[in-house]
Amino acid sequence: MAKTDSGCCRPLFLLSGIVLFSVQIFTSNLSGKTFFISADGNDNSNGISELSAWKSITKVNSYTFYPLDTILFRCGDTFFGQINLYQSNIVLGSYGSGQKPIITGGERLAGWVRRGSFYVTKASSQVKNLFADGLQMTLARYPNSGFILITRKKNNKTFTSKDITQASEYWKGANCRIRTNVWAFEIHTVLAQTGNEIVLESAPRFDRFKEKWGFYLDNKLEALDKESEWYCDPKTDSVYFWAPGNADPNTMIVIGNMLDYGIISSASAVTVAGLEFCNQCRTALSFSGRNVNLSSNKIHSGLTSGIDIKGVNCIIADNIIQYFNGNAIHLFYTAKNGKIYNNTIKNIGMVRGYQSFPAAYGILSEGTYCTISGNYIDSTGYNGIYAFSHDFVQQNIIKNTMITLADGGAIYTGSSSSHVIISNNIIMDVHGKSEGVPGWRGINESWTSAMGIYLDAGSSYCTVKDNTIIRAKSMALFAGYNTKNHTICNNTAYDCASNAGGFFVHIVMNTPDNAGHVITKNVFYPTSSKQRLFQFQDFSATLHSPGVIDSNYYFNSHGNTRPFETLLQKASGWSETYYTFPQWQKTTGFDANSKYIILKSSKLDTIFVNYTALPITINLPSVIYYDLDNNSVARSFTLAPFSSRVLIKAKGK
Repeated sequence: MAKTDSGCCRPLFLLSGIVLFSVQIFTSNLSGKTFFISADGNDNSNGISELSAWKSITKVNSYTFYPLDTILFRCGDTFFGQINLYQSNIVLGSYGSGQKPIITGGERLAGWVRRGSFYVTKASSQVKNLFADGLQMTLARYPNSGFILITRKKNNKTFTSKDITQASEYWKGANCRIRTNVWAFEIHTVLAQTGNEIVLESAPRFDRFKEKWGFYLDNKLEALDKESEWYCDPKTDSVYFWAPGNADPNTMIVIGNMLDYGIISSASAVTVAGLEFCNQCRTALSFSGRNVNLSSNKIHSGLTSGIDIKGVNCIIADNIIQYFNGNAIHLFYTAKNGKIYNNTIKNIGMVRGYQSFPAAYGILSEGTYCTISGNYIDSTGYNGIYAFSHDFVQQNIIKNTMITLADGGAIYTGSSSSHVIISNNIIMDVHGKSEGVPGWRGINESWTSAMGIYLDAGSSYCTVKDNTIIRAKSMALFAGYNTKNHTICNNTAYDCASNAGGFFVHIVMNTPDNAGHVITKNVFYPTSSKQRLFQFQDFSATLHSPGVIDSNYYFNSHGNTRPFETLLQKASGWSETYYTFPQWQKTTGFDANSKYIILKSSKLDTIFVNYTALPITINLPSVIYYDLDNNSVARSFTLAPFSSRVLIKAKGK
């Protein structure tokens, strides 16, 4: 379930080269007309003063605006409707004082009548999502939690499941939310059901699902058998609801999401600032024009996505975006030169089964030459940030990613991505979830492929520097096959690779041309004997060189004497060999000048992290610490913005 809140506290990131602004309340417009909208206004008025304000979004949509006009909504008021904006060079903002004006796509549902275990009421139109007291409720589903499993796959639209015991056609018309890949769910309508055989109306985009893969069924009244579940009859718009704690929903604030968009527009040079958008079914703010500026808005509680951008030179800054089942921010392939900075993004893609690919990203940039800086991202179902080509990803804090899906990372760049710069980001807790995909690739389910920074197949010429990665469960740094010419330097990875099959670094080779990497001056610091350091995988029987791997710091204090591995593909299958550090150096030719540091104390010490945009001074307790080169550090030291430092406590202290 997702919950709305009134705000979020976080530091303001002051980024060099970027001018920050936060315009929430507009009071005048020097060149065009200013129009006012208030909850107690009158649509028959002229709208050009507070005393003659309009009342509704319907009136806004019916009026023909001109360039440089301003549309102001009164603070503290709520407006139901979808703004269809066609005129360019328009400003939408707020006037007055108090809470941001709310543009909602949801209707408060009242007049509930008890019917057995649940209550029923009539909505004005089809309800596509339901919130009760700020919590997203569960569309009536079977089973009530987790998944049932495919028993036999007949073709890409037909399968059987021994867990389907209901009569034929019982599930006809229901949603089938099926995990079709480790990084995606898909939602397909059940066309037919005969016994335990399910036929989908359309074939999934991905065809990797097979026996023992998971799915569940929902959107049927017959499945409403538990608290917090609901259903809306598409023919009558009747809403059925079993409230949490068997409560009477008449005593709650129950909102049904109905409208697709908060604002949908193809116009250019539009500014939207200081407003609140909630309870839309598709996208709160959807723009395809150029030079759009979305700043200082609160955007939450949507069925799918927060912001979609298809135009160039757009700015998304200082917004709070939270509680969406899809993506918080999506820049499409047509987007270019976007600026995404200082946004707070929380709880995105957290409901399993709603992640139709691509979904569950904090920031998904499929455009080019975009800057993604100073954002705070906490709790995403899939990747925290996806960067494509010539993107610049700097000084972001990314926590708790990969919560509902697998095979991704806190920061991901994929096939054909190039010249992406990833620097000074703080990454913490990359989880990975393979529930519903048992034995994927023949590896134990605990191997969930959750990376800190993921340079996927086909990417090239990316720079990864000065990042801090803490507790990435599979790999801190991963470069896949067909990657080339990546520079990975001055990164610190701490307490990573705790999953089976995990390594701090994993480099894949498949041809001699797959090379040119430079991996230098990084710090790799395990906190457990299970955490291995470096895996080099070659899709041939011969070990090729990926480039330069040298001058790194490797730590070991937990008795893992062979934390390095090569994995070669031979005629008989994969040949796996583990090495001590000297053996690794001799066999591979890597790390001639790197340091392998064995600490006898099991008290592996603190990683100090600066999460702010300003230098900070760390005051140490009255013990002596040593840096990685065995130089003593006493009393205090200074940490640069968005940086970290591992110090080792003096022996016996």
